[in-house]
Amino acid sequence: TAVGVLFNPKANQDFISKVLPEAPHFGMKLITREVNTPQEFPEALASLTRKAEVLWGIADPIALSPQASESLLLSSFHNRIPFIGPSTAWVKAGALYALDRDYRDIGAQCGEVVLKILHGSRASEIPPTPPRNIVYAVNLRTAAHMKITMPPELIEGAKQIFR
Repeated sequence: TAVGVLFNPKANQDFISKVLPEAPHFGMKLITREVNTPQEFPEALASLTRKAEVLWGIADPIALSPQASESLLLSSFHNRIPFIGPSTAWVKAGALYALDRDYRDIGAQCGEVVLKILHGSRASEIPPTPPRNIVYAVNLRTAAHMKITMPPELIEGAKQIFR
């Protein structure tokens, strides 16, 4: 599967350098396009849509800016190239799918850290922890438009489903 990613190297070069060699292990070819300025975005997106089977949105100040979001989602929809967004808000706006965090549980995790500090632990002694619960959302309108059939168990497991 050819996965296209737009990114600003100042913000995300390290991340891209880490995931690029890992993609083949998952049966994917990562196609990247650098976007250094908002003016470069349209051509970079057009280039990706000619090669990518899926677009993957990573948090990026230029590639996923408010100015670029409408173009990105419209291009995905028009070209029937699924866009995997960075959050549920993107799925609501038209992305096919997104992993997200369970913010209520993150709040509980923060409370647990506060309790440790109140019971005498030093903040510097408490290691950072990733979110315990990862959730996902799907957009069935987008899936239908792109003629993508999602397994029922995938739909049932989604925290949010947009129809």
